[in-house]
Amino acid sequence: MKKFFALAFISCIVVLGCTDYDDNLSGTQIRVRNNSAVDLTEVYIDSLEYGEVAQKEVTPYQKYDSSDLPEFLRIKADSLELEETVGNFEIDSVMLRLYTFQIDTVSNEAGLKFHILED
Repeated sequence: MKKFFALAFISCIVVLGCTDYDDNLSGTQIRVRNNSAVDLTEVYIDSLEYGEVAQKEVTPYQKYDSSDLPEFLRIKADSLELEETVGNFEIDSVMLRLYTFQIDTVSNEAGLKFHILED
């Protein structure tokens, strides 16, 4: 009987402790995926700071509070510092919208190439 209660208690702890980070999201959320061959030391989308983003890494979502479009994506990597304007895409800050800024290329020659995915 003690084993049953111990197993039930542990099961409850595990079930309550496991939450998906997407469960608590609201409004517009933006994350960064680094598909380039370069480790990024700093990544900014307007005022959102994502810090270091290694190759093939995906950051957690961050809430984007503005109803205006993001204006720029700025990255730093080693001796590179590149900034590109975001362009046009529609944001509705009231509804849950998930976006991924996928960085594809970072180099002196090609510059900064990225595209925006709606998740």
